[in-house]
Amino acid sequence: APMLRQAPEAAGRGTAALIDPDSALPNARYLNIAFDRERARSRAEGIRLSLLRIEILGLDALAARQGDRAAARIAGLTARSIRSNLRVADTCARFSTGVFVALLPGLDRAEAQRIADRLRLGVRPHGGAIPLRDPVAISVGVATAGAAGASLEAMVAAAAAPVEAERVSSAVVS
Repeated sequence: APMLRQAPEAAGRGTAALIDPDSALPNARYLNIAFDRERARSRAEGIRLSLLRIEILGLDALAARQGDRAAARIAGLTARSIRSNLRVADTCARFSTGVFVALLPGLDRAEAQRIADRLRLGVRPHGGAIPLRDPVAISVGVATAGAAGASLEAMVAAAAAPVEAERVSSAVVS
């Protein structure tokens, strides 16, 4: 009987290791597993694999001034907003503190860019629910691998380059 009571607890710990508590999305560890699966599938089926790197600009400043709880709340609201703008087949994960990565299997760069544009217009880091003293914005970069694939690190880096340029031009959401 004690063995049966321990099994659900152990299962919960294993699942928790793959889920980010602030965003309720999979974490970077899960993203690596999902990426390997999708890259293998894209190679086998000869389809494209695109990736979006979504960054909450200004999250560090917000955390410094308003605290980690405010930043965690913004991350959670942003995650829900991102997820609601993606397809069911897409995998979205929290990659780091202010960065989310979405895997878009079967999409070429133009199709992924359309989703990125939709995210830029539709994702609001706080949904207007929280008055913020520190403005935050969303920036989205796109990378696409051919049927031969590329590494997760290479794709995230490729998607980060435009994000750096957008820091100056991103629409500020307050």
